Amino acid sequence: MTSKLKCILLVDDDSVTNYIHKRHIEYCEVTDCIQMASDGQVALDIITQINNKEIPDNNGAKLTPDLIFLDINMPRMNGWQFLEAYQQLEEIEKSKVIILSTSVDSADKLKAESYDSVSEYVVKPLNETKINNIMSTYF
Repeated sequence: MTSKLKCILLVDDDSVTNYIHKRHIEYCEVTDCIQMASDGQVALDIITQINNKEIPDNNGAKLTPDLIFLDINMPRMNGWQFLEAYQQLEEIEKSKVIILSTSVDSADKLKAESYDSVSEYVVKPLNETKINNIMSTYF
């Protein structure tokens, strides 16, 4: 791992899962900023708001997430719909996206590979080993 990430965004409709994943990320000390979204639309709203309003952190840097952990199956806007909309966003710093799903369906894994923004497909639950592997691979 080279350094701490400025921000990680957890996108999952299950608040308990988000809480558990947040605790694992905190334990690994890979970022000081963890944002949570209950579906893809909330995640897009967060990313767009940060980009449009230039919301700074204490050091004056934008809190655009470096890493997005994205669930697939969510109400309102699922992970696939988020990825379609995310690809259309222009003039934003793109984040690494890790699909984080309970699905072990090979069709889901193949679909995830078709998106340029998706770096990896990881089966839930997220734990310290998976976080450290992601950090050493991508950051």
